[in-house]
Amino acid sequence: MENKILLEKLKLMPELRLNKHQKSDLINGECVTRSSKQRRRNVVGDINPNGRSFLLYKDGKWRSKNKLGIKTIDQAIEHIRKDIEHLSK
Repeated sequence: MENKILLEKLKLMPELRLNKHQKSDLINGECVTRSSKQRRRNVVGDINPNGRSFLLYKDGKWRSKNKLGIKTIDQAIEHIRKDIEHLSK
C-alpha cells in the first residue's frame, strides 16, 4: 500500500486535516470535527509520504497498520472513518 495514494484520499476527507511534523517529513491526520471532551486529536499518525508505514489508534494505543492487519487503502480508510466518528461523538 503506497502512502502517496493514501494521502491523496485523506486530502479529500473534509473532517480531516493533514499536518506535517516540525522536525521530520512525517505527516499526521487531525480530526477537525472532534468533540471538545476528546483529548486526542489525531486519527492517523506518522505517515511517511515516501514509504509505506503509518500508525492508527486502537484500544488506547498507537499501532502500526501491519499489527492491525490492514492490507489495503480501503481498509485503512474504513478504520479512519470509524475513529473519526468516535472522536466526533
